[in-house]
Amino acid sequence: MAITPNHQHIHQLTQSAGLHGKPQIFPLASGRNNRVYRLQIRHQSYLLKSYFSHPNDKRDRLAAEFLFCQFARKQDHCLTPTPLAADSHNKLGLYQFISGAKLSLENIEAEHIQQAWEFIVTLNRQRELAEKAAFSSASEACFSLNEHQQCVKRRLDALTQMKGNSTLDKQALSFVNQLLLPAFKAYVTTLHIPPNYVDNIERIISPSDFGFHNALQRPDGKLCFIDFEYSGWDDPAKLICDFFCQPQIPISLVYLTEFCNNIGILFDNQEALIQRVTMLMPLYRIKWCCILLNEFLPVDLSRRQFAQAPISENDRHRDINQETAIAKQRQLNKAEAYFTNHIKRH
Repeated sequence: MAITPNHQHIHQLTQSAGLHGKPQIFPLASGRNNRVYRLQIRHQSYLLKSYFSHPNDKRDRLAAEFLFCQFARKQDHCLTPTPLAADSHNKLGLYQFISGAKLSLENIEAEHIQQAWEFIVTLNRQRELAEKAAFSSASEACFSLNEHQQCVKRRLDALTQMKGNSTLDKQALSFVNQLLLPAFKAYVTTLHIPPNYVDNIERIISPSDFGFHNALQRPDGKLCFIDFEYSGWDDPAKLICDFFCQPQIPISLVYLTEFCNNIGILFDNQEALIQRVTMLMPLYRIKWCCILLNEFLPVDLSRRQFAQAPISENDRHRDINQETAIAKQRQLNKAEAYFTNHIKRH
């Protein structure tokens, strides 16, 4: 497994971006999906992403993110990093390097919430521009109540079919079968659909996987949003539910009404959006509990291992199996805690 992308491929990518000079390559603390590097060329830094691909995962992460950044920059040049060059064959993307600090739960304030919904409104305010862009549907896009339910059911089905003989794998399977699956069935059984419910919903350009875990705060306090490989057309209610349900930097529901009202200005029927968010929120709690268990699924585990590849030759002796077991245990603990805090009590 290569520690860094092929140097010739990097050279060709930087040349196509009009950058001249031999880049120095510094691996960055990786995320959970791709490998990320800082390139330094003549005292200027750039961000290089090497995107995960797998025969069983057909999503073009590079194309989705690059198009999203191109579109967002036309609406406001500070919203996202500037996309500089893409190599679709080798799954490489070159972007502006953003100097900023990661946010934490402790420093989230009302002004950050405002910047988040302003980002979505800015992207979608000029509808004709969004319609002309070549966006496809977002990853796991949902445009009806049934599609929302089937999206979560597919995740549950994958987890119930996971194979593994270790005690840890059996514990995870038991958690899914005895707690998560019954919670989903209870949701579907007790779901009350209002008589005036509108299933033919309006759509937005969504960054998907949207939250403060994918944002950097610049020195002036402005946020720059990052990581759009799942972006595209989607239900605004799904974006809102994901924003408040994602567990990495959870957002208090005290902001929910304000957030819905401000996203709702994009549509004629704001009440329909609020109604759909209220109906879907318990379902998306279950979805995020499933996501926390992704390490137990082969393709998702491969993506994590790809993103966290050794960053030096001396690091190659790591015990990958042990690290995998530790990661699985950590994620199972998180899923159990999330279930207790957000699902069991409802």
